[in-house]
Amino acid sequence: MDLQEQEQRMRIKQVISHYHLTQAAFSDKTGIDKTSLSFIVANGKRTQQPNEKHWQRIEQAFPDINPDWLRTGTGTMLLSEKPILFPTDNRDLFAHNSLNPTNQPNDLKYRKEKVVQKAENKDEKLHYQSISSQLSLSENIDKVIILFKNKTHVVLVPEE
Repeated sequence: MDLQEQEQRMRIKQVISHYHLTQAAFSDKTGIDKTSLSFIVANGKRTQQPNEKHWQRIEQAFPDINPDWLRTGTGTMLLSEKPILFPTDNRDLFAHNSLNPTNQPNDLKYRKEKVVQKAENKDEKLHYQSISSQLSLSENIDKVIILFKNKTHVVLVPEE
């Protein structure tokens, strides 16, 4: 296994890690066979080199990944390093599931994070408390991170 093959394996692993996916979820999203994927990202003696079909499936499943970076390591991982704050296709951001349409498979069973079950609804009286701050928000905010259901995020940093 030469250096270029090792670097390609590492870049595929970076994509999997970037989207917080397991190999099984990555396999489902790209359509690459789970066994083939395990041989592609493996570092041992039994490895498989990604073929053109594999590259195309990864590029179709993750259109924001730079294909040149993925295949050769040239450029940055993401096509646009600047986050897109608003979609350009005029979707209603506040409509139910506008960012995660229902035709997308639900990847929760493959997520690395543990899903916490909802607590039982007990008929206890709720206690509300308000928190007020005398602090000036514009001076004390370092950054705001917005996490989207489609496994992307935006980091907003106030101008100084």
